[in-house]
Formats: sequence, C-alpha cells, structure tokens
Amino acid sequence: MDVVLTLTNARAFSSGLLGRPKKFSKLDVSRLYFGNWLRDYSQAVDVASVRFVSAEAVVLVVWILGFMSFGYGTGEFEVTKERLGVYIPAEHVDNPRGYADGQDARQYDPRLRGPVDERRELSVDPRTGMKNYIANEDIGIATSSRLCKSILQDAIELGRRYKRSNKDEDYFEALRLLGTACHCLEDFLAHSNYAELALLELGERNVFAHVGDRTQMRIAGVRHPVYPVTTGTFGGVDFLHSVMGGFTDKMEASEIGDLGDIVAEAQKKDTSTLKSLLMKLPSGIFSGKDSNPAQQADQLQANAQAQQMANLSVSPRDPKQITIQIESLRQQIYPILEFHDRIMKAISSAISKIPILPDLLDKISEQLNIWVFTLIAPFILPIIRQVKKEVEGGSSAVIKSSKDAQHIVFNDSYATDPTHSMLSKDHFSNVLNEPCGRAAMDTVAWIVPQIVDAWDDDKIDSRRVAARIVAGVFHHPAQRGMASDAAEGRMVMFSSIENWWKGLKDRERQELRGKLSREGVRASRHHKDGVHDCGHGGGRPLGMPGVGAGARPQMQQQRPRPQSIPPNMSSGSGQGGRTSSPARIQEALGGGALGAAVGGILLRPAVGLNSHMLVQAELTCEAIIWVGDIMPLRSLRVLGMLITTILNRITVQVRIEVVEVDF
Repeated sequence: MDVVLTLTNARAFSSGLLGRPKKFSKLDVSRLYFGNWLRDYSQAVDVASVRFVSAEAVVLVVWILGFMSFGYGTGEFEVTKERLGVYIPAEHVDNPRGYADGQDARQYDPRLRGPVDERRELSVDPRTGMKNYIANEDIGIATSSRLCKSILQDAIELGRRYKRSNKDEDYFEALRLLGTACHCLEDFLAHSNYAELALLELGERNVFAHVGDRTQMRIAGVRHPVYPVTTGTFGGVDFLHSVMGGFTDKMEASEIGDLGDIVAEAQKKDTSTLKSLLMKLPSGIFSGKDSNPAQQADQLQANAQAQQMANLSVSPRDPKQITIQIESLRQQIYPILEFHDRIMKAISSAISKIPILPDLLDKISEQLNIWVFTLIAPFILPIIRQVKKEVEGGSSAVIKSSKDAQHIVFNDSYATDPTHSMLSKDHFSNVLNEPCGRAAMDTVAWIVPQIVDAWDDDKIDSRRVAARIVAGVFHHPAQRGMASDAAEGRMVMFSSIENWWKGLKDRERQELRGKLSREGVRASRHHKDGVHDCGHGGGRPLGMPGVGAGARPQMQQQRPRPQSIPPNMSSGSGQGGRTSSPARIQEALGGGALGAAVGGILLRPAVGLNSHMLVQAELTCEAIIWVGDIMPLRSLRVLGMLITTILNRITVQVRIEVVEVDF
C-alpha cells in the first residue's frame, strides 16, 4: 500500500498550495490498508476456529493485534465484529472446494457461506478460461468479481457522500472499503496461477501451471489451447499455519504467541515517567478534555485498577455468557485505547507542522504504549492464552485432513483444484512472491486514480468504473488484449510480470525454470531455503506500536510485497514512534518517497529508492514550513531543491540547500 503515498487524492477533498491537490497522507494509507488487513484476519472467524473458541474472543484478539500493527485501536481503527466479518472465500478469490468438509458452516455462524455446489462453482468458464467462482456472474453463484464490484461502488458512493457531508466517518469508511476491494484484487495475483500462465504466454514451456497435464482447453479469442486460471483450496490448516502457529517447530513464534509475550513484558516495565513526560509537552498541542493528559492518565489508571475481572473461559459452551463477558472487557479497554489514540493523533498532528521535535516525543510515545499494555494486560492475557490453547488443540485434526489434497494436481491429470499452500505466492519464500508483489503494486497504482476521479466527478458512472477495474484484474493472460475498456489494466499486470522475467539474467531464468517445473514444484524447490514467515502482520516480528519492530504497518506478509522504502528510511505511519531525526524530518515534509529522500539528505548526500515509488518535485513551494506558536522554531526555508530521477533503476538523487533557518 506504500505505492498509494505517491498518488494524488481527490481535488474536492483537499488541495495544497496554488490549488494543487494533495497526495494521500500516511494516515490515509493506514486507513486504506486497515481495510486490506482486516480481510486477512477475517479468516480467523471460520469453521476451523469457531468450533473451538468464540468469535467474540477472536475479534478481541484481532483488535489488539490491530492496535499493535497500526498504532491506533479506536474510531476508524477499531476492530469490531461487523468490520472483521468472517471468512468468505470470494473475498480472497479462494477455491471453495471442500469448504467446511461438506458441512453447512452456517450452523456455527450464519454469516459463513453455505455448502459448495461443485458442479457449477468449480467448473471452468469456456469464455474466460477462469473458474466460475472467480468471475462467472451469469449462473447464480457467489463470485469474487461481483463482490469486488459491489465494494468498489460503495467506496465511490461514500467518497462522494463525504464531499456533501464533510463527515470524516464517510471518508474513513470509503478508504477502508477501497482497501477491502484492493485486498481481493491483489489476491488474484497472490492466490492464482496467473504468473505461471503469463510465463507460458511468454514462451516458456516447462513452467508448471498447478493443474493436471490434460486440462488444456480452448477459450474465446485465443488460437492456442491454454491451462485454466484457478486458485488454491483454502482449508483451515492454511490459516492456522500462517497465523495461529503450532504447525512445526519453526513456527513457534505465532502472532498470538508474540502478542501474549509482548503484553506480559509490558507489565514488567516502569510507567511512572509517563506523567512527568506529558507535563513537559507544550500546552498548545492538546485541547478540550485532553488539556491535562497527565491527570487524565491517572484517572484511567485508577479506574482500571479498580475493575475486578472475572475468571473468563472463552470456550463456546455458553456463547451468550461469553458475548456478555467480552463486551464488558471491550468497555473496560476502550477508554484506555481511546485516550492513547487522541494523544498520539494530537502529537502526530503537531509533528506534521514542526520539522524537528525534541526526543521528548519519542519517550512519550514509548511510555504511553507501555502504559496502555500495562493497564490492559490483566484483561486480555487470559483471553489470549485461552484462544491459543483452544486453537492448538484443534489444529492437529485439521492439518491431518488436508495433507491428502496437497498433491492432487500431480496424481490426477484432470485436476484443477490445487491447494492454497502449494499454489499461493503469499509467503516471501515463494520465488514468485516478488514479481507478483510488483504486479500487485502496479495494479493498485492503476486502480486508485480511477476511484479518486469518481470521487471528484459525480457524472462518472460508478458501475462502469467498478466493472472496468474488475475486468482489468480478473482475466486469463492469454486474453490480455481483449476487453477494450479494461485492456489497459490487463496489460499493466502482464507487462509487470514480463518486465521482471526479461530483466533477469540468463542464469537466473534458467535456475527459475527448474524451480518452477513440475518436478521442481513437487519437490518444493519453488520456495527459498531458510525463509520463514511469521503471520499476517507485515513481514516483521510484532512489537508495541511506535516502539521497535512493530512500528510501521506495511503490506502484510501474507501478500506479495517487495520492500518499497528501505527500512532505514521508513517514514512511519503517523502513529508516533519516531526513531531518528531523519524520520521526524520525513514526517514534516509530507512523508512518502520524496519525504524520505529529503529527510535523508539532511544527513546523507544521496539516497537510494525503488524507482516505482518516485514522486515528481511538487513540494518545492510547500517546503516553506510555518510552525506557529507550538515551538520557538519559526520557519524553515528550503530552496534550490534538485531531484534527478533515473527511470527503470533504483536510484534517486536529491540535493537541497537550506538557505535560511530562523530561531
């Protein structure tokens, strides 16, 4: 989602100097990514988990994980039962074959899908060469295409409503829904055999398409036979493996395990310094009921310590009682997280106006997070431990039941239903993770401006925009030149894979041919040795927001994602947690690739960035920063900014001259 930082937001929403529209802020990108992130964790509410633990307990755990990932946990970042939802295969373009082992999953939660109609849903549409559940909207089944269109249209309508209402809630919800739709569209690349089929279209002959060797067919507008587009069957084992842990010795550090360890560790730390740090902040930063944050922190701490927590069990034996208990917990935790969020947003707002703030704010960010986890630990640790225990107890049976399906595409020449674990590019270890990640980012960069244009212009047909986007993503690479209204999007995807492949050295291509061959995949050589994932949280260990590893939400690890900005230049997400002076400067200059470059140049003469993240020099005039009365620094004038972009390479050189600094 970092690519969105380079894109321009709707003119009707806000404009910069000289009437130029502003780019998406880092907090906007976090709001958008929150919708994307929620769809990964909705998989925690499925038959494989609700049989062993209450959905309310899962929502609570995911809520805390969200707080740790985004640095906020209330308002637009609150994880609720409605926002989290449940596992719906269509949201992830997952193959529904074998879902719930033939049971009606609605007996566990009415929001889950019903039994699979294998004849209709799993057949291949001869018009498109794709499985019916992906995009055949003519036979009365649930499809990913129909779902994405609906979500995109809702996102457009909410953005337009925001223009009329000026209510932040409408804008935030529009961003969340856009992130939800992007998740589904990105999952087409992550979960399907599109990349393998694209390589076959480029003339490769031995790339394994993850289907039986006798499944080639004729499709409309294509002269040669092709293998069908399919995705993997997503059993409970896949989510339990990637998120809940307990699968092998290498997966000891599951996200739930990490969460419990972090919360427990926070209890051991001293929080006495928070009050004195809050009292040192300039009074102009806070207003209203937060005008005396130190006093308010004392009151919240006293309230939390006065609560008497019941001995909770989160087993589903008495769901009504569990619902009542979990709701009581939420009511006790919410004021603590809400206070944290208000303070951190106030600080972040101040940072956006101040080029450099003292290290005091770093300390406040760290101490505030420690304070939060110290207060909520007695409430949530029993839940975390019980959820982990129940899930691990039920995982072994799920794992055993799915192993037989892993090699069906090797043993059945007519099989078109590979498993998710075998096919998906979600994990960094898969050799196609990087090219699919690049293609996903290029696709998002094609999608978002169309939504922004629709926000700006009510005359644009939202249905046509949604249909164009969906048709541009969901397609067989052999039909990349078809569908005139969506051909541009199709070529964006295909060209991204093509450019990656042709950009490799001959030796690299030859090595990949072996790994991607039928025998290479059977032997799991399409995964890199020594590369292991740790959940959906962003390609890094969990950590308290603003402190250490968990400070910055990125595209989650279970999605193809190359690193868009080098870690030492990460511009943060707006939740506090500054780790260096360059990071604070990046915040002041607007973040993104340009903000990172300008921030880095104050200490280093040149900065390396990925070329696809570059932004043209639009901030020259806006680099005059007025600080006001918050700090004694009055102005910073930056002139002589020079940006040289070398296309198709990974270098950008930025040179600025600070000609006047007034104190």
